[in-house]
Formats: sequence, structure tokens, C-alpha cells
Amino acid sequence: MVTDIAKQVSYKFPRSVLREDIEQELWLWAYQNAKSISKKIESDAETWIEQVATTMRKQALQFGKDELASAEGRAVIDHQKYSVNEIRALLPDIFDHEDWQSFAMASDGQPKSKGMANATGDRLAGLVDVKAAVGKLKDDQYNAIVWHYKLGYSFETLAEEYDCSTDAARKRVERAVKAVQRVLGTVPPQEYTGRRAVRSNAAWRAASDNYYQEG
Repeated sequence: MVTDIAKQVSYKFPRSVLREDIEQELWLWAYQNAKSISKKIESDAETWIEQVATTMRKQALQFGKDELASAEGRAVIDHQKYSVNEIRALLPDIFDHEDWQSFAMASDGQPKSKGMANATGDRLAGLVDVKAAVGKLKDDQYNAIVWHYKLGYSFETLAEEYDCSTDAARKRVERAVKAVQRVLGTVPPQEYTGRRAVRSNAAWRAASDNYYQEG
């Protein structure tokens, strides 16, 4: 179903939206809505395919419209919690918990003097959010993120791993980063201020500690 719908919808956006991107978006949607889909299958054994396919097609069409708007430089009516550049800046640090602590603690273990919000509370919040989002990616997207941002594989090295061109390897990483952005979701326009609410350093340390203990 995912493959067929992605193929059908991609024909509506020739040269602007890749079928592979639509397919990844649909798999992400299915992952995020797995429980409701399962309930639909159990309650409507004869009609669930048509109902799920209809909803999935709408999701694919909206994704295609958003991607087309972005490609043409038009504003997409959607306020992302994080920009792609913000996510790229956070990704290299999400795998090292010791680096998280360094944003709020001095080397002797004592709290630092209060710093700028974008260097303390906001950044810790971002690390927590992006770390959780990466953990929800499909395996191929997760691997692309780990190889490039944790292990430091260049696009040339990734191309060898994937047996593809350097440009194709770069696009795989870009799609994985955009997948992280989609998992993180959006901020309702009426609430969007361009900044995250700032908590104390202690609150964000507690949040990150809890995340690692639970994970």
C-alpha cells in the first residue's frame, strides 16, 4: 500500500518530489499511527484497507504540496519546532551524554554561572528532543544519522557503504535529517514565537538524565 500510494502521488509532482521521500513520509506516518491502524484492522476487517489508504493518500498529497512549496521558495504554512540547520547543529552531540553535562557544569562538577539561553537550557532541550526523535527513525535513516554525525563518515565514505554516488549519499543524509524534523513536529502558528520556553539548567539536566535512564 505504501509503495503504491507513493508511486501514484509522485506522478503529481514530477521532478519536484521524489517517490522515495513520499514513501519514507508514509512509513513514518504509519509508525506514528500504528495503534490506531491496528484498532482499525481489528474493528473493520473488511474495510480498513480502503479507509487507511484514503488517509494515507491525503498525507502523501500534503507532503508533496509542502515539498513543492519549499522547492519553489514559497512559504509552507507550517511552523517547524526546529529548522533543518538547528537539527544539523545538534546532531553531532546527541550521542555523547558527557557533552550534555558540559553545557551546564564546570569541569570540577560545580555549576557554571548563568549563561545565555541558547547555550544552556535551550540547547539541552534541543538535545533531548532530537535524541528522542532520532530513536524513532526507520533503520536506514537512523544508520545514516549515526554514520555521518556520530562516526563522522564523509559523504564519500557513505557512498562506498551504500554503493552509490557521493551526491546520492548526501541526499540520503538530508532525507534522514528531514525525517527527524518531521518526527519533532510543528508549533501551532498562533503560539509560535521563534524561541523555545527556557527552563532552568537543573530542570534540563533532570530531563536528560531521566531520558538516558529510561532508554
